Amino acid sequence: MNKIKLIKIFTICLLFVSTYSNSQTIEFTPLAGYSFNGSVDSYYGFYDMKNDMVYGGLINIEVEDQVHVELSYRRSTPQVINKTASFSEASNFKVGMEHYQIGILKEFSDEDVKPFSQFSLGTSRYWDQGISNKESWEFSMNIGLGAKIFFNDRIGIRLQTNLIMPMELDGVGIMCGFGSGGSSCGGGVNFHVPILHWELAGGLIFRLSN
Repeated sequence: MNKIKLIKIFTICLLFVSTYSNSQTIEFTPLAGYSFNGSVDSYYGFYDMKNDMVYGGLINIEVEDQVHVELSYRRSTPQVINKTASFSEASNFKVGMEHYQIGILKEFSDEDVKPFSQFSLGTSRYWDQGISNKESWEFSMNIGLGAKIFFNDRIGIRLQTNLIMPMELDGVGIMCGFGSGGSSCGGGVNFHVPILHWELAGGLIFRLSN
């Protein structure tokens, strides 16, 4: 990871620290689960990414009642099979996969059992764990549902399901036109989702009150 990416991550952490100074609670949740990965049909061939364990962690800062800003990190090392490989090519290999996300979590109860929905944006990193050491960073979006179950004011468990969608930029277009009604311009950015990651995960919540 280069210095620019480290600076961005450090800046996000500083933002969380400053937010916590005015927050009601902060939650730390080590996370473990299982990722159901999809496949990629690209110019280079058809690749099937196998399902694999996923590990990571969450930091939640309550900015108002039942609304949290959430910072998340997930890591996995799935096997990838090249379905179109020739006999002279490697048919399978392992990749590293990381997701860095920041978003909003909304709880729907103030009881000990708290259902929630969650939305976040960020980036996903993929890299070849072989000798090539190639890597790719993609913009990604995450949506999720789950529940927090608290045993007391400090300790609870979190169960959730998430859909992570890395998105590639197809292109940027700008169009202008002139007519009797005057001139006008418009633009757009096109993305497509090359693969989906569906996760089932859980973790132990450690909550601190400010």
